[in-house]
Amino acid sequence: MAITLTAAASRQVESIIADNKLVDHVVRVGVKVDPETASWDYELDIVDEVSDSDRTFASGDLKVVCDPQSYLWLNGTEIDWAAGAGGFKFNNPLER
Repeated sequence: MAITLTAAASRQVESIIADNKLVDHVVRVGVKVDPETASWDYELDIVDEVSDSDRTFASGDLKVVCDPQSYLWLNGTEIDWAAGAGGFKFNNPLER
């Protein structure tokens, strides 16, 4: 499986990259799960560094990277963009 971005999320990331004149940057996603509260804290950033241990995916023209620990929780996740609903939304099949 993979981690993907919808067309709307891709357009938003591409706009951020273009507006900031970023070159050779990737989308880094991650998550921290608090076992006591069962809360999921998602992260999305645009970075220029990729670790050798990162999982790497293509989503359209974008490169998406994720650390191995977060990948255990994010595999199969689709990231969407909804400006009126607070921005990026992680549609994670593991989060119930």
